[in-house]
Amino acid sequence: MIVIIFILGAIAGSALACFNYRRNDIKSFIFGKSECESCHTKIKPFENIP
Repeated sequence: MIVIIFILGAIAGSALACFNYRRNDIKSFIFGKSECESCHTKIKPFENIP
């Protein structure tokens, strides 16, 4: 049970951090893709998994 709560908390924390980073453009939060801050290369979905 604790593992499930930890995983859900990590997902919620990640979504909140993403929302905070992209808060000026709500469309970017919903449909935007993650990108490298220095070279602006799009990040693949499997690269987001720690």
